[in-house]
Amino acid sequence: AKCNFCAHRIDQDKEPACVVVCPTHSIWVGDLDDPHRAAVAADLPVDPVSGAKTTLDIPHTRPWGWRVITYLWAKGLGGGALMIASLGILLGVDLGVLTTIVAPALGVAGTAVTGALLVWDLKRPERFLYILLKSNFGSWLVLGAYALAAHAAVSGVWLLYGIGVETGLLTASEVVWTILAVLGIPAGVMVAGYTAFLFGQAEGRDLWQSPLLFWHLNVAAVMVGAGALAVAALIVNTTADGAAFVARFLAAAAVLHVLMLLLEYGGRHASRAAAVAAHMITHGRYAIPFWTLGVALAVVAAAVAFPGWNGGGTVLVAVAVAVAGVAVQVALLAYETVFVRAGQDVPLS
Repeated sequence: AKCNFCAHRIDQDKEPACVVVCPTHSIWVGDLDDPHRAAVAADLPVDPVSGAKTTLDIPHTRPWGWRVITYLWAKGLGGGALMIASLGILLGVDLGVLTTIVAPALGVAGTAVTGALLVWDLKRPERFLYILLKSNFGSWLVLGAYALAAHAAVSGVWLLYGIGVETGLLTASEVVWTILAVLGIPAGVMVAGYTAFLFGQAEGRDLWQSPLLFWHLNVAAVMVGAGALAVAALIVNTTADGAAFVARFLAAAAVLHVLMLLLEYGGRHASRAAAVAAHMITHGRYAIPFWTLGVALAVVAAAVAFPGWNGGGTVLVAVAVAVAGVAVQVALLAYETVFVRAGQDVPLS
């Protein structure tokens, strides 16, 4: 009778005291008609034994939103571009200024954007330095920060050396390029893929526990990295062999990305929570963006990029490959959006 829902706390955007102190987190106070909860409830299955259906869960807004989604794309783009340039050096393919300037510049920019988004997403941004000053090496948040730092260092040195070579201040050395390429591949692989281990430590989000995630992140990184290089190839001078090299990575990675999506969401899942989240993506509230942008757009991009496989040499082919390069950026951002959101929508109860 004396309960006033802790009005003095509600006025300060805090929850009532009973909600905070409940040891089993069983008390929920909020809007019964909240549209987000209603939308999630519509995708949840009926319990096979009791016939009951979850319609409300303890309140949990998605802690990870657009900043994490964008960070996945940004670091993948930078890491993928550096991997492709590294392979070009080791395989003797001349990518011209794509190798010397563009790829490392994308690596530096991708790492910088990633770091800024991660610090911005912290509840206490000023504590970011704790990752380096009080490192807990059992956490992939810490190990990921070091992976980002290593990638930034390789990309930065590569960019400075490339600028020196292009301006004539330094003499190009095959040994130096080989060393940079040998370092660039593992740096790109880890900066693209470490998030699989970070997400794996979020054990309450079963969708993110997939054993395919590390490999899929790297395939996606190559796809968007090649896409960015294809767009740059329209602006800078690139050899026909170099343009074909980029187009092959773009088309092949886009196809492999789609196949991995079909394998991931067409098969069985390790837990009921993962299956519920996957159903939200393929048949529920996220089905339209997943199938149209995440899957179909990637298929179209692969088809459009394919004529550049053998280096068509025409402006029309180069433009088509560049358009495909833009399309895969949209496709990956659309998929990462539904992947991150759906993983957090399943009630933890």
